Amino acid sequence: MRKAVNAAIIQNKKILLVKKENTWILPGGKPKQNETDIQCLFRGMKEELPGMIVHSVILLGEKFVGKTPHTGDQIESAVFLVEADGSIKPSAEINDSSFFSSFDALEISEPTKKCINFFKEKGLFIALLFFPKFKIIQKTSDVKHSVFDRSFKFGN
Repeated sequence: MRKAVNAAIIQNKKILLVKKENTWILPGGKPKQNETDIQCLFRGMKEELPGMIVHSVILLGEKFVGKTPHTGDQIESAVFLVEADGSIKPSAEINDSSFFSSFDALEISEPTKKCINFFKEKGLFIALLFFPKFKIIQKTSDVKHSVFDRSFKFGN
């Protein structure tokens, strides 16, 4: 089973999705060899949404398994709650990006659907309105800053 690392960026009860080919997914990517989840997350964000600035992240304790729409492979997605701002203008590898609160009319990947349903069931879209700032649970030493051409600020 392949692994993916994704960002759940929630603002005003809406979640940011990116469109690859014809399918909406959470931004992120697949880890490269010897790359930590947090490194993969930042690399994926930089590649897909270069105008976003990540301020803090926290690993969601749940994994979401499902088939990828493009290959049909099983994938296990580790999802981080991400506090970020800036431009959501996508890079060339992404067709579109937008915040959504309604998902019925969208073609969404199976792991992304499972993550969205988890957020709905746990009331996290609303809860995050009251807790807009959260702290990183990864040590900043886990991130190799040389990978990035912009600085990233983590919560204290």
